[in-house]
Amino acid sequence: MKKPPECQGCVLQKRGVSFTKPTGTGENGVLIIGEGPGATGAVEGVPFVGESGIQLNRSINRHGYKRDDFGLGNLIQCQPPKNWLDGAPWQREAIEHCRIHLHKIVKKFKPKVISLQGNLVLRELAGLNGLLPGPKNNAPKRGYVFDVKVGGHRCLAVPTMHPNFVIGGNQHLAGVHMGDISRAY
Repeated sequence: MKKPPECQGCVLQKRGVSFTKPTGTGENGVLIIGEGPGATGAVEGVPFVGESGIQLNRSINRHGYKRDDFGLGNLIQCQPPKNWLDGAPWQREAIEHCRIHLHKIVKKFKPKVISLQGNLVLRELAGLNGLLPGPKNNAPKRGYVFDVKVGGHRCLAVPTMHPNFVIGGNQHLAGVHMGDISRAY
């Protein structure tokens, strides 16, 4: 999809591929936010398609929910080079420049709860780090409920792993991912 005028001057204006639009009705009050589109999302112009979308759909459907009842969006709306955002030299500038689109997504859906998909989204929207336990994190944040304010909209947030993390060798966490999304609902 063609990028809107607000993308002028972004570090990813020429490097980033396509532009995604949010999907879903959001009628259940939950907005699912990921990092950015992957290759399939860039081609189709919608978030959470391709392999990550298949895993997300499994998590949603397993609890009897319908994907369309959720709002779905991303921190950034174009696919970054090599699908690399977290830790990339363009990370900060791209997220800041694309914040206007994120705020529009939140304003459109007015969610009661945002399901934060991945640690980068947790850091950006809740100011926290550490989804899972590790050597530097003995207080994992996934599955807990936090207050957040995004674009002037205050709501709750429930962080979980990104679907790509689950399918990337962590299938044993698929049930946890499902449970976290259910908790947001």
